[in-house]
Amino acid sequence: LIQVENRYKADGSINATERADLDARLDALDLRVGDGPAGQTPTTALPARTRLANLEASVTTAERAGAVTRADAADIRVELGDLTRLEAAYSRTSPSSDDTAYLTRRIGDLESRVRR
Repeated sequence: LIQVENRYKADGSINATERADLDARLDALDLRVGDGPAGQTPTTALPARTRLANLEASVTTAERAGAVTRADAADIRVELGDLTRLEAAYSRTSPSSDDTAYLTRRIGDLESRVRR
């Protein structure tokens, strides 16, 4: 992560896209290692698309570590696919605040299942 940050800084500053990438990578690392700030879910500030991508990596890591069973990982991936398609549909329109809240809640539920 530090090497990526240094590579981004090579041109003098980190732009918003690079900052978002670094934040997503750090959040994914926090999810895998589990040593983020107590009681905080750092991913909630990230865009849904980034959270979904991080979740896919987290499911794989959790499955390999034995934190979730193969069957649970498969179920999570099915829901993850559904939410990924929903996020893609929302990105083509202007979703209501209820729609956005629903997607955010469902992603949070999946993140919780992976962290158990």
